[in-house]
Amino acid sequence: MMVRSSSSSFGRQPRCLLLSAACPRNSSNASYSSATRATLQTFSRTCRSAYQLAYQDDDQYLWRELFLSRPFDDLRKTVPPLIPSKPLEQHDWRSELQRRVEAEIVVGREELAGDPRLPRALETLVSIVETALPISDGPESDTSESLQWLDPLLNKLTKLDANSVTVPERKLLARLMAYVVLSYERSSDDSLGDEATKRRLRELRKHSRCYVYDLRRCKPETYYGPYTPGADGEIVANWEHVMHVVNVVALKLWELPMLALRLYCKPPAGLSSTQTYSAPFSHDRKPYDWAGVEGTWRRFVCFMDYRITFRGTATQNTLTTSTRGPSVRLSCTLR
Repeated sequence: MMVRSSSSSFGRQPRCLLLSAACPRNSSNASYSSATRATLQTFSRTCRSAYQLAYQDDDQYLWRELFLSRPFDDLRKTVPPLIPSKPLEQHDWRSELQRRVEAEIVVGREELAGDPRLPRALETLVSIVETALPISDGPESDTSESLQWLDPLLNKLTKLDANSVTVPERKLLARLMAYVVLSYERSSDDSLGDEATKRRLRELRKHSRCYVYDLRRCKPETYYGPYTPGADGEIVANWEHVMHVVNVVALKLWELPMLALRLYCKPPAGLSSTQTYSAPFSHDRKPYDWAGVEGTWRRFVCFMDYRITFRGTATQNTLTTSTRGPSVRLSCTLR
């Protein structure tokens, strides 16, 4: 590799960097694959050949190695979608790396609301969950480096006021917050944290119960659940509703002893519960059961006794039970 500098600017950044013909192209890729993104950008400005190698080469070996040098899962191990939109072997490693670096920068800012890059950053964080390393059926490690990298970013997003962002941003934020709630693993056997934490979680649970148990949301337009019609008429998830449902269930499970939850084979808590095949016995399903529907289900049912809404608002209890069935005790029924 030879460098020619300008005669009038000795010591400055070289005007042109000539790749020696004796240095194979693959060797050049390997030499710069360990460089940081900023270093690569600086290198690409040295000459036309360097710029073409970094940004115009169809072979993305260099960007793939840069991507894998960061704490990210190998995209080639991602479980393919049922209806792939492009050949699975073609990953845009450069775009993926740039999007993740940008998302990290955006989420790290003090003021997120109003940032035009926020929608793209939130979409990127959602895609990280979707492309996380799946749980294997062998002895190899199932730890997702991508999810470990994502965890502190999601914790920062918990401070973002949902009312300060646009409707599309709020939907993406709700989806990410539904993942955060899955991290609540404390039980009544453990310390529940300081009073401020307890108070915050009680308020969160109360707010979510008011949202979920509002019967006005149960209507044909929402298919009587956390759904909404999409732009093309298809059924799509209402992630704000899903977030509140997860809040209600997770914060109830948060109160139970961990021993009881282990007896029911509770899925792992934290972002690892979003990994493909993380549900118990996923690898024991039949080949045709792609959704994991067959098998034994453990029901954890949360319900609300609407009589409590009349406390303090009525002079006497005017609610009566119209029918009463046999007394049945369900140990898996929660309130």
